Amino acid sequence: MNALKHTVPVIAIIPLLLLPLFASASEIHILPSGEFSVKGLAVFQKSGPNLFTRASWGTAFIRVVVLVSSSTAIVKNHGEVASIGDIKEGQILDVDGTLAASGDNMIVNATRVRNTSLLRESKTISGTVLSIDRGASSLVLPNASLGTTTVSVGASTPIKKGARSIQFGDISAGDKVVSVSGTYDYETGVLTATALEIFQDKTIFTARNFEGTLKSISGTTLPAALVVTVGGTDYTVYLAKRPRY
Repeated sequence: MNALKHTVPVIAIIPLLLLPLFASASEIHILPSGEFSVKGLAVFQKSGPNLFTRASWGTAFIRVVVLVSSSTAIVKNHGEVASIGDIKEGQILDVDGTLAASGDNMIVNATRVRNTSLLRESKTISGTVLSIDRGASSLVLPNASLGTTTVSVGASTPIKKGARSIQFGDISAGDKVVSVSGTYDYETGVLTATALEIFQDKTIFTARNFEGTLKSISGTTLPAALVVTVGGTDYTVYLAKRPRY
C-alpha cells in the first residue's frame, strides 16, 4: 500500500513535465490582477460573438470561453484588421483580455484577438520588375516590404501605364512598378494582384517625327497597332479609330 501511495504523485507529475514538448501546446499567462493572455486556442464552436475554444497540451485540455465585444481588436496573423465574421471553427487564436467570474469554464473578456490561421492579407508594394513568366502570367518584384515577391496577374487585372491601359504582355523586365495592390499569401509568398500601375516616362512624349521600317501590323480594322523599327529600336504605334462628324 505504501508503495502505491508513493507512485501516484510521480504518475501525476510526468504529464505536467511533458506539456512543453508538444508542438501544439497552448501557452497561458494569468496575472494576479486577472489579466489573461493565451497562445494557441483552437476554436470549436461559435455562438454570435462568443467563441468556445480549447487550450490543449497533448491529449489534455481546458475549455476557454472568449467573449468578443465591439471594443475587441481583431487582427489577422500579420496584423491586418479582421472581424468576428472572419473567425471560423477549427482556426487557432491568440487572445488577450481579463478573466470573468465563471463556474466550471474559464471565461475571458477579450481585448485583442489575433487569428493566426488567417495568412492572406491586403498588401500594396512597388519595385522594379526582375523577371517575367509569360506562361504563368506572373512577375518577380523585389521590394522593401515583402522582399522578392512573385506577383500573379489575372486576365481581368487592370494594368495602367500612365493614363493608358496596357496588357500583361506589354510589361518587360526592368519596368518600374509604381504600385501593385492585391492579396498576399504568407504561406506561398505570392501576391495576387487586383490592380497594377507601371511607371510611364513622360519625356518620350516630346513631339517629334519618326521615320523607320514597318515591321508588323496588329489588327485589320481600326483601332490597330503597328510595330515600326526606328534606328534599331521597335516602336508600337497605336492607330485610334477616327471619329465621325
